[in-house]
Order: sequence, then structure tokens, then C-alpha cells
Amino acid sequence: MGIEKFKLFVDEYQKKADYKAPLGFGIARVEIGKKSKAVLCATYPTLNWQGENLGTYAVLCESAQEAELIAQSENEAVYGITNAFVAKALELYAPFLSEALGDSQTHKNIQVILELKKQMEKGKLKTKGGRSRYRFCILYKDTKCESVESAYLKLLALSLGKAPLRSLQLDGIFGLLQNVAWSGNKPYELDWLRENEVRLKMEGEFPHIDFVDKFPRYLMQVIPQYDNIRLLDAAKTRFGAYLGTGGYTQMPGASYVNFNAGALGACMNEGRISSSVIVGEGTDIGGGASILGVLSGGNSEPISIGKNCLLGVN
Repeated sequence: MGIEKFKLFVDEYQKKADYKAPLGFGIARVEIGKKSKAVLCATYPTLNWQGENLGTYAVLCESAQEAELIAQSENEAVYGITNAFVAKALELYAPFLSEALGDSQTHKNIQVILELKKQMEKGKLKTKGGRSRYRFCILYKDTKCESVESAYLKLLALSLGKAPLRSLQLDGIFGLLQNVAWSGNKPYELDWLRENEVRLKMEGEFPHIDFVDKFPRYLMQVIPQYDNIRLLDAAKTRFGAYLGTGGYTQMPGASYVNFNAGALGACMNEGRISSSVIVGEGTDIGGGASILGVLSGGNSEPISIGKNCLLGVN
């Protein structure tokens, strides 16, 4: 398949009667609970959002005919990656493979497929229990999330600034995500740890637990998009936060940023930016200052701080 033939394929795919345009889509590696067999987290190496890379969308949807359908509704779909899925995607991507192989920074979606090919060759597309370790997730509509995969897709869209803060439906996300023990980037079910505590500790394999939460930390999922973003304590920013377009500094101590909250630009933060709080560019949050979020005390009115403001300490 040449480039012109690829363009024709994409054009014809988009003209299909059952074509559904995506809000967002991507391929994630998931971590599956050893006890519940449920998805505990989903990590997307790249995210496609609101009209981005629709050629890749056509490729992945066509390849999904060879995948394992895990869940599907009017709002979203999740497929398990199979050998046949990878082979079909590589076939359709043929005109671009040589360029992608020569430069790891180009064609990020093709890079994902090439990495899947490596996992396929190692026999690691599935877990030992036969569950898909890699998932293709499509979000069609911004409604209540129905899967962990779509929840992580939305949180990543917020952290990357592809979706503005407070623009996405996040109701019910706490019910989808399990409260787990995080060791590095790996989540462990608390029940599984309790049941295996004696064995793991006697064998010297009990994990170093960094924290217990439903959400991972920002830096576990996101590489800061700008070199002048500084986070002096990685524990103080939750995944789903947004840290502006550069010049953001978060000092250690009382500072904190919750999910679906953050600063829109340069900001010195030494206080608490709670859930759904938006801080304008050029504003500084003084040491120990706390801005009330929508998860605290029954507050339902999200707070915004304007540009070039100074919020005093405490």
C-alpha cells in the first residue's frame, strides 16, 4: 500500500455508514489485579484527541476487527490487542514504516504498534491468565465513564491540556477506580497484599509501598510538556491535574494540586489547589493557602482565581 492508496483507504473508511467520529482514542497498557482480575490502571504512551490523527483512527478501527472486543456501548469501546490486530495495523501502516523505524520521535502511533510487535514476538500481549495486557480504547461521547481505560483517557487529556479543566464529565470516576497500593508505577490490590503478606515478607518480596490511592501521581503518567515546569515534591500532584503552558513551580511543604484542577500558566504554588480549582496565569499561591474544591465540605461551586493575583499565606 502506497501513500495515495492509504489516503484513499482513510477517505473510504470515513464515508462508511456506520462511521463514528471519536472524541479521543489511544492504546494503553493495563495492569490487572491478581485477585479481582479487574483493570487497576491504564497507561497511554500517546493520546489522540478531538480530530487528531484520524488516519490512525481508521487504521486502528479496521485492525480492531481482528481484536478481542472487551466492552462496547454508544459512548465508548475497549478492545484487547491480539497478534492479528498488530499484523493488520502494520500492513496498513506500510507506507510510513521506514520513516518511523528511522526516527523514534515521528509517527508516535506507529511507534506504539512497533512496540506492540516486540511484545507480540515475546509472547507478552496477554497475561499468564490469558487477559489482554494492551487495550485499544475509543471514547465517542463525553458521558459518565464506563471503564478504567476511558477514565484514564480523560485524565490524561486534562493533564496534557488537550481538554480544558472542568470540561469533561468525571462523575462516577471514584467508583470505577480501585483504592490500591502503589509501588513505583505498579498498583497492588490491598486484599491481595493482606492475603499474601506472610509469604511475601518471608520471601523478601513485599513491595515498597509509596502511597495508597485511587489515582496515580502526575509524574507517573505525564512528562511535563515544558522544561520550565518544576515539581519539587512528586507526591503533591495527582494525575488529571494541569500545570499550564510553562513557568509553573510547585514548592514542597503544603503545596498540592488535585485532579481536574491546576494553573493555566506561570505560577508559584506554595498552597493547595483543590479539585476543580483553576488558577490564572501569573498568579502566585502563598505558603499554606488553601482554595476550596468541589470535593470538600459539600461545596458544589468551582472556584477560579484570575490572572496576576497574589493569594496570601495561610
